[in-house]
Amino acid sequence: MNNTSCWGTMLVGWLALSVAPGCGLLLGADDEQCSIDADCVARGFAGAICESRVCIEASDESPTTSTGSQTTSSTGAVTGSTSAETSAEASSSGVIDDGPWGCVGHVAWDEEDESVPARVGLHFTDASFQDLEGATLNACRPLDLECDEPLASAVSGPDGVAFVDVYYGFDGYFRAPSPAEVPDAIPFILYSSPPPFTVETESRGGDVLFIDPPTLAGLSALSGVEIVPDSGLIFFTAFDCNDELAADVTVSISPVGTDTVVAYLDGAFPNADLTATVDVGQGAVINVPPGLVEVTGTSLERGRFFQSTVLVEANTVTGMAIVPMPM
Repeated sequence: MNNTSCWGTMLVGWLALSVAPGCGLLLGADDEQCSIDADCVARGFAGAICESRVCIEASDESPTTSTGSQTTSSTGAVTGSTSAETSAEASSSGVIDDGPWGCVGHVAWDEEDESVPARVGLHFTDASFQDLEGATLNACRPLDLECDEPLASAVSGPDGVAFVDVYYGFDGYFRAPSPAEVPDAIPFILYSSPPPFTVETESRGGDVLFIDPPTLAGLSALSGVEIVPDSGLIFFTAFDCNDELAADVTVSISPVGTDTVVAYLDGAFPNADLTATVDVGQGAVINVPPGLVEVTGTSLERGRFFQSTVLVEANTVTGMAIVPMPM
């Protein structure tokens, strides 16, 4: 079974990060909400049960379970099951809102478990979108900011894919340094949102396309934003509760620099004049001060739904997905 872990596809023809199909917090949108109770938990509806393929609020008589098991959605995304707890914010009608932001306030993720293995990977390509052999992928513990002692390391094979062995709910991050074949490529720091809740082996993530400084400079000219030397970049893609690319999402960071700009993708290029994501859900934060940076995602319809701290380094891209999370 080949399941997807949320890393992200680096489509850097415009400096964007877009997450691979089927990736995200929840099941793909379809004609039904669930087939078992764990599907409701996967959708972020803590305390809900599945009845007649609809997630409803659990009654006092409804049993709650904590199996520690996993379920696989029809899209191939694997989600962990958690203990169900009735939410005070559940719909008064008993039916969980299946709208694009209905899960906000009800999201629950499993606890990490280092005793349970998980194996995830990325596909690396060169500037011609060809498989890149010899690219290094490191899994780094959250407090190892230099990644001096990687939890795991791997090198991509002829197919451009590298897998690293981590653990269930791994809460660290990943590094992809400049490969030997492309020594002037801009390195990546990558965050998985949500963490890898899968025990399947060879769970394929997204694709990383390495870019070089001249390409970055050209895209900077197209967007009208000058790149400040020795600053960092954040590429992001926003998703809603139905695992769909999300429009009308604003992304902010703290701290900000005097030259920091958020440019949302408008068609094919980042546009610094936009004030929120459009249908493609993508954007970049340019000229980010290096260090630990708090990233916040806010739906103009529902409010804040994502907040996380990520590492930003000079002349490096930090890639991440902005998804509904426990708040």
